[in-house]
Amino acid sequence: MVRNYESMIILDAKLAPDVIKEIIAKYSTMITSNGGEIVKTDDMGKKILAYPINKATEGYYYIYYFTMDTDIVKILEDNYRIDEHVIRHNLLVLD
Repeated sequence: MVRNYESMIILDAKLAPDVIKEIIAKYSTMITSNGGEIVKTDDMGKKILAYPINKATEGYYYIYYFTMDTDIVKILEDNYRIDEHVIRHNLLVLD
């Protein structure tokens, strides 16, 4: 079953801009190579966090809006969890 999703990731703001672009591209590729379709992306840039996360006070926010099969979304979420550069993530079903 294909559903609409919104996924926000917060990356460590201390990363170099080229590393941030590589990580964003990695997840975009992961979505499309697993049969998903990216509808829209939103680069929110660097923002101050509401509370410190692992002693970090700033994070780089990026949002993906995409469609994907429900069985494949687990792969994306598992990769968020093990990526040391992703300090927080959120995955919502929009349907």
